[in-house]
Amino acid sequence: MSFSSLLDDHSLLLMSLEEVLQPHAVLSHLVHKLKCRSLFSTHYHMLLDEFKTVQGVENYHMAFRANEEKDQVMFLYRFVKGECPMSFGINVARIAGIPKNVLSIAKMKSEEFGK
Repeated sequence: MSFSSLLDDHSLLLMSLEEVLQPHAVLSHLVHKLKCRSLFSTHYHMLLDEFKTVQGVENYHMAFRANEEKDQVMFLYRFVKGECPMSFGINVARIAGIPKNVLSIAKMKSEEFGK
Protein backbone atom coordinates (compact mmCIF):
# COMPACT_ATOMS: atom_id res chain seq x y z
CA MET A 1 0.00 0.00 0.00
CA SER A 2 1.42 3.37 -0.92
CA PHE A 3 0.52 6.74 0.55
CA SER A 4 0.35 10.11 -1.11
CA SER A 5 1.13 11.78 2.19
CA LEU A 6 2.50 10.80 5.58
CA LEU A 7 2.11 13.36 8.36
CA ASP A 8 2.73 13.36 12.09
CA ASP A 9 1.06 15.98 14.23
CA HIS A 10 3.73 16.41 16.87
CA SER A 11 2.40 19.40 18.84
CA LEU A 12 2.38 17.71 22.23
CA LEU A 13 3.49 20.25 24.79
CA LEU A 14 0.33 22.28 25.24
CA MET A 15 -3.21 21.78 24.09
CA SER A 16 -4.98 24.92 23.06
CA LEU A 17 -7.53 25.74 20.42
CA GLU A 18 -4.84 27.34 18.25
CA GLU A 19 -2.73 24.19 18.34
CA VAL A 20 -5.65 22.04 17.21
CA LEU A 21 -6.59 24.37 14.35
CA GLN A 22 -3.48 23.69 12.30
CA PRO A 23 -3.72 19.87 12.23
CA HIS A 24 -7.49 20.21 11.71
CA ALA A 25 -6.94 22.40 8.65
CA VAL A 26 -4.34 20.01 7.23
CA LEU A 27 -6.49 16.93 7.79
CA SER A 28 -9.57 18.67 6.39
CA HIS A 29 -7.63 19.65 3.26
CA LEU A 30 -6.36 16.09 2.78
CA VAL A 31 -9.80 14.56 3.26
CA HIS A 32 -12.07 17.04 1.50
CA LYS A 33 -9.89 18.70 -1.16
CA LEU A 34 -7.02 16.41 -2.13
CA LYS A 35 -8.83 13.16 -1.32
CA CYS A 36 -5.49 11.38 -1.32
CA ARG A 37 -4.50 8.30 0.62
CA SER A 38 -2.77 9.56 3.75
CA LEU A 39 -1.42 8.36 7.03
CA PHE A 40 -2.05 11.17 9.53
CA SER A 41 -0.76 10.64 13.07
CA THR A 42 -2.32 12.82 15.76
CA HIS A 43 -2.59 13.07 19.53
CA TYR A 44 -5.71 15.23 19.47
CA HIS A 45 -8.70 13.01 20.14
CA MET A 46 -11.08 15.81 19.17
CA LEU A 47 -9.80 15.38 15.60
CA LEU A 48 -10.59 11.68 15.79
CA ASP A 49 -14.10 12.45 16.99
CA GLU A 50 -14.73 14.96 14.21
CA PHE A 51 -13.41 12.87 11.31
CA LYS A 52 -14.45 9.35 12.34
CA THR A 53 -17.78 9.56 10.49
CA VAL A 54 -16.28 11.02 7.29
CA GLN A 55 -16.42 8.59 4.38
CA GLY A 56 -12.98 7.22 3.55
CA VAL A 57 -11.47 8.02 6.96
CA GLU A 58 -10.56 5.16 9.29
CA ASN A 59 -8.84 5.16 12.66
CA TYR A 60 -5.95 2.83 13.46
CA HIS A 61 -3.34 2.74 16.18
CA MET A 62 -0.06 0.98 16.82
CA ALA A 63 -0.57 -2.35 18.58
CA PHE A 64 1.07 -2.54 22.01
CA ARG A 65 1.53 -4.47 25.22
CA ALA A 66 1.39 -2.40 28.38
CA ASN A 67 2.39 -3.21 31.94
CA GLU A 68 0.76 -0.48 34.00
CA GLU A 69 2.35 -1.61 37.33
CA LYS A 70 5.82 -1.13 35.84
CA ASP A 71 4.72 1.82 33.67
CA GLN A 72 6.12 0.11 30.58
CA VAL A 73 4.91 -0.23 27.02
CA MET A 74 6.14 -2.31 24.10
CA PHE A 75 5.01 -1.26 20.63
CA LEU A 76 4.36 -4.23 18.34
CA TYR A 77 4.81 -2.42 15.00
CA ARG A 78 1.49 -3.37 13.45
CA PHE A 79 -1.67 -1.34 12.94
CA VAL A 80 -4.88 -2.27 14.74
CA LYS A 81 -8.24 -0.83 13.72
CA GLY A 82 -9.73 1.73 16.12
CA GLU A 83 -8.56 4.55 18.36
CA CYS A 84 -5.77 3.95 20.83
CA PRO A 85 -7.38 3.42 24.24
CA MET A 86 -4.65 5.26 26.16
CA SER A 87 -1.84 7.75 25.74
CA PHE A 88 1.78 6.64 25.74
CA GLY A 89 3.39 10.07 25.51
CA ILE A 90 5.38 9.68 28.72
CA ASN A 91 6.55 6.21 27.70
CA VAL A 92 7.64 7.49 24.29
CA ALA A 93 9.45 10.39 25.98
CA ARG A 94 11.26 7.88 28.23
CA ILE A 95 12.31 5.82 25.18
CA ALA A 96 13.55 9.06 23.57
CA GLY A 97 15.81 9.74 26.58
CA ILE A 98 13.95 12.62 28.25
CA PRO A 99 15.35 13.12 31.81
CA LYS A 100 13.52 11.36 34.67
CA ASN A 101 12.72 14.62 36.49
CA VAL A 102 10.93 15.95 33.39
CA LEU A 103 9.03 12.64 33.04
CA SER A 104 7.93 12.88 36.70
CA ILE A 105 6.52 16.37 36.18
CA ALA A 106 4.79 15.27 32.97
CA LYS A 107 3.24 12.26 34.71
CA MET A 108 1.99 14.45 37.56
CA LYS A 109 0.44 16.94 35.11
CA SER A 110 -1.11 14.11 33.10
CA GLU A 111 -2.75 12.76 36.23
CA GLU A 112 -4.08 16.26 37.07
CA PHE A 113 -5.66 16.52 33.59
CA GLY A 114 -7.21 13.08 34.02
CA LYS A 115 -9.17 14.17 37.11
